[in-house]
Amino acid sequence: MNLTIRPISSRAELSAAAALVARLQHDPASHIGYLDVEVAGLEKQLGELEPLGLDGVIGAFTDGRVIGVLVTDWDTDPPRVWWHGPLVDAAGDDDPDEADRRWARIAGSLYTAAQRLLPATVTEEEILPDERNERLARFAHHYSFELGSGAAVLSRKLDTTMPSPDLPGVVIRAFRDEDRAAVAAIHDQLFPGSHLPGPRVDEGRDRQVFVALRDLDPVGYVAIERQRDGQGYLDFVGVTDDERGLGIGTALAAEACVSAWDAGSVGVHLTVRTSNVAARRLYERLGFTEERILVPWRRRRGTQRFAQPRP
Repeated sequence: MNLTIRPISSRAELSAAAALVARLQHDPASHIGYLDVEVAGLEKQLGELEPLGLDGVIGAFTDGRVIGVLVTDWDTDPPRVWWHGPLVDAAGDDDPDEADRRWARIAGSLYTAAQRLLPATVTEEEILPDERNERLARFAHHYSFELGSGAAVLSRKLDTTMPSPDLPGVVIRAFRDEDRAAVAAIHDQLFPGSHLPGPRVDEGRDRQVFVALRDLDPVGYVAIERQRDGQGYLDFVGVTDDERGLGIGTALAAEACVSAWDAGSVGVHLTVRTSNVAARRLYERLGFTEERILVPWRRRRGTQRFAQPRP
């Protein structure tokens, strides 16, 4: 197999990469978190990932055809790279074991090449496959990633039936800069090590944050953003310990969904830790249903000398 590993370099290659990723994303056995599942959204998303845009999309080619993709997306706060992939087309082998070995060779080559793009300031790595993506789980284990707690992906079509409890003494309104310190403290306590630190909880395009206040003090918040495909993504819902169980989280989530509906979204989705039984019941009451379970694999760079692609 004449394999070439290099960045995607043309509009035609971008379209081919997006088509490959979309096809693999629709199969639970190759699905990963973060990336869109439709070609149009993927073409836009792959060109806008930070900080490299399309230069961070590494392709595997045979005879000019894209057969694998690994996307790099990193930040300095936290200093983490989110690997979108590897996504590899291993079709064409009747022998399942040979197909697995071919997948591993291509995935390893993509990973080795993508590592060269990272600055030394990026010290953490994360991969987020569907729990049924066994090849990517084996890949993560091979490169010394450690398995974290799973997250359920929930979704709901939006309409005018969103329930919201009556909360005497609690006011829900749009986030203001004066709320930043209190909301950041709630966020960092409830979601330590998340992809967005508390002081930046309102950061991002097409993003809204709502705050629940009692006696003018923030006791909870919710963040929602409108994604490229028009869907809403409920990013965080947090309520202080002494205010839980009163319906504030439900009211915040409902407010965010109503804002998404008003902005033209027809659906909302979110992820929630599988161990967070209370939150999953909250979303069930709001009409959300489970689509899949995503499992994070994480490692610190430098914990192992990177292995070469398996023969």
